[in-house]
Amino acid sequence: MPKQTVSDLCLYRSLEGSYYPCFDTVAHHRARVFWVFLLKRPSRKGTVQAEVYPCAQAPRKERPFLPCGISIGVSWADTMMARVYGFDWEAYTGLVMPAFAHWLVDGNETFIHQLYQQTRCALEEQFIPSAMQLLSTWLRAKTFVQQLPRGPHTNKEYQLLCAAEQFTILSDSYVYYHPPQLYQNSDAIRAIWGAIVENHCQLQLLQSEANIRPETAWPTSWDHMALLQKPTSFCVSAHEANEPIIEQDADTEAIPEIEDMDNACKGVEIGRHPTTLHLRGWLAMRSVRAMALFELLACGRRSLPFGYRAGEPYEAYVGYLIPDEVRHLADCLRDEQPPDRVTAKADYASFRQEQSQPVKEFRMIDEVLPDHADSLMEAVHLAAQRGLGLICSIE
Repeated sequence: MPKQTVSDLCLYRSLEGSYYPCFDTVAHHRARVFWVFLLKRPSRKGTVQAEVYPCAQAPRKERPFLPCGISIGVSWADTMMARVYGFDWEAYTGLVMPAFAHWLVDGNETFIHQLYQQTRCALEEQFIPSAMQLLSTWLRAKTFVQQLPRGPHTNKEYQLLCAAEQFTILSDSYVYYHPPQLYQNSDAIRAIWGAIVENHCQLQLLQSEANIRPETAWPTSWDHMALLQKPTSFCVSAHEANEPIIEQDADTEAIPEIEDMDNACKGVEIGRHPTTLHLRGWLAMRSVRAMALFELLACGRRSLPFGYRAGEPYEAYVGYLIPDEVRHLADCLRDEQPPDRVTAKADYASFRQEQSQPVKEFRMIDEVLPDHADSLMEAVHLAAQRGLGLICSIE
């Protein structure tokens, strides 16, 4: 790749988002957008090294800041944002995990492939050159599943893994050291699971009035399995996949809305590390149950079917709560008042100063007031009112 295009790549990557190519410019800049797509994100092992990230080779005045305000030499652990979304538990138990059971237990990949074809991950990988198709997420996952050990014991393990209710009971890592799992984690399987959950189960809690669609008299259907029986488009957003299926005329031409797919579901931000420690400590002072439920949601206490990797696309889900657990958490927080954000920020600044000078009173970071408690409480109460679960990602 010519050296003079490095700064252009940096600017393209800065403008087009964290790791998604700009589909509007693919026709005119296919090769250049493909290189931006390959860059994705730098390694998260330690700090970002200039020699392994092309953006660092551009002149200093042209170096853009990385997404989320990250610049060269900043640790990724302190910049990843924790976000909470609504979680459609019925779609997860009735559509997503049964499709995984057909794939892992019965060897039938039809249902899971149809679900995956609707995801943003599958749409992105359409732009991978044919010479690199063997590295696509679906083919790597398919090869991995074909090589899984088969037998009475392993089939029982796969059945428990794909039974959402039974797996959830065994998913508390503080109680069960060996929850149902594959013989080794696969990043391709994990990415497919995350992409399907994003598309079919992840819901927006705080929806602006401008995005609320007016009611119509068209016939609708709430059958989630109907998604597998009808021809679908790649451009189905996480928000649209869980709405009633509107029966349209066959002559109506479907127009892809790629921009809507990127902006369809905005999570509720509950802060970067170590804000989650602030929230956990604040909840512990109110209710032990509230603290434990928050650990299951956002602190990695709950084991996920195929694991997680914070900061990676489609692999960043760290935990979830089912609707019953959300109601318990809402009951714990019913009469609580969140700390004022200005006061919380001042308290954290005071704590940072205390670390650099001797003080009479010792404090731990878990005792700092959280400045995102109001966002968490609002998300919990909204999910409880709608009968939804919650799911948390860190990226």
